[in-house]
Amino acid sequence: MVLGSDQLKKINDAKQSIEVSEEMKSISDDEVKLTVQEEQYIIDSTETEQDAQMVREAAILAKKKKIATQKAKARINRSVPAEKLFHRPSYGYISATATYHTRDAYRFLLGRNPRTIVRNNQKVRQTRIVGLFEAANAVKNIEAGYQQGCYYATWTLVKIERQMQKIRELFAISQEQTNTMIKNATNLVFEPFSSRSPTTVTLDFRSSYAFHFSDLLTQYDILLRSVLSYRLHSIVSSEDYRLVELKMGTPLRELFHLTDTWEFVGREVVDEKNARLQDIEHRLGVLPDEILSGKLQPTIARVSNISLGGKSDE
Repeated sequence: MVLGSDQLKKINDAKQSIEVSEEMKSISDDEVKLTVQEEQYIIDSTETEQDAQMVREAAILAKKKKIATQKAKARINRSVPAEKLFHRPSYGYISATATYHTRDAYRFLLGRNPRTIVRNNQKVRQTRIVGLFEAANAVKNIEAGYQQGCYYATWTLVKIERQMQKIRELFAISQEQTNTMIKNATNLVFEPFSSRSPTTVTLDFRSSYAFHFSDLLTQYDILLRSVLSYRLHSIVSSEDYRLVELKMGTPLRELFHLTDTWEFVGREVVDEKNARLQDIEHRLGVLPDEILSGKLQPTIARVSNISLGGKSDE
């Protein structure tokens, strides 16, 4: 892949130390001038005015960078080699791994399109399930909408965070209830179920929410494994196992489904009470006052420099 000049500039700027970046921004173009000799050399060595302008801009940038480097060195330590100010470690991707042993957890990875199956000679309609990777991709788009000031993106992220907190609280209760059920059923202590060929997934999501989703799914898998060993030996019934699965699987499905209920709505549509707003409110709901005022914000999403709540600061 060939990078354009703008992309290369962004990469190089990211490698600069903060001090150099700040000094570069503080130096105005009027402070950096070419000498008469330098200007004449550019004219003599180029064939067109367009070429001359490109060389002129590069020469001014080089001078500007030299001044910024000197000022940055003075702020840090004059003994620091100048080139070290342009080799700051860049940001990178963060990945994690998760291993799933139960098929119920595996189904959450894949998700499911709506379909009709035959069970006991009867047709059964199965609803759509949003899988982990679909939810991860969707929540990334919701975060992008949040960065652009979309009220509905803000509201959706808040609802996602509330649902995650609810699930964590339910896990604690469900684990305690499960332990009591097993203790009442047997004096034996089984190791959690371990698959002979578990599914190990590399998680390289761009959204922090997606890692939280994966963590909850892993916790779901761990809970089911603690019961499955007893079910396979008929100490716990299939019905009891399914009750545990439903108790935690249902709120997980609801969480992933939340990522599928959002669409981008421009702030101007809401602020100006555009004609489209009534239809949007019918589909997505009426925004709470706390969202419109900016008092209620998600805590996990990255925050940009734009105004994310209430009226613009400009």
